[in-house]
Amino acid sequence: MDRAALMDVALGRAPADLVVRGGRLVCVHTAAVYPADVAIKGDRVAAVGDVGAATGPGTRVLDAAGALVVPGFIDTHQHSYESHLNMTEYARVLLMHGTTTVSEAFYGMGLVDGIRGVRFCLEELKATPLRVLFLVPTLAYLQNRELGLPVTPRTPGLDDLFRMLRWPECVGL
Repeated sequence: MDRAALMDVALGRAPADLVVRGGRLVCVHTAAVYPADVAIKGDRVAAVGDVGAATGPGTRVLDAAGALVVPGFIDTHQHSYESHLNMTEYARVLLMHGTTTVSEAFYGMGLVDGIRGVRFCLEELKATPLRVLFLVPTLAYLQNRELGLPVTPRTPGLDDLFRMLRWPECVGL
């Protein structure tokens, strides 16, 4: 979604794809709760407040009367392997508790199955509604090397780390 399309919805020059109407918005910065509607274009919030001008004939309207509207939580440090769940169940549990985005390097999977395991878990997690900010699992490469321990057979090598950096889902290290 480009910014111009979001601005057009925010300014009422174009219709939103979805309007959440009648809810009470929770501001997680100030703890204030107040009535507000939300206009959404694509997968982004375009406007909050009075969004009547952004409602067109093709706009889907979701009635949130009496409900709280809360932004999704972003978990910036997560180790999915410690959940002992597959990625689909892992996502289900996180989403149930309001987490909508995780930054994840699949460090444990990298130690066990290398780049193949990382790609497998990333693909399964991408097939869920949970948003993934993929990070290269540098710790999978470093852990045993830095501790002077034997490296597990499938641990990613430097070439693997550079290859993962080029994956379109990759946002960093």
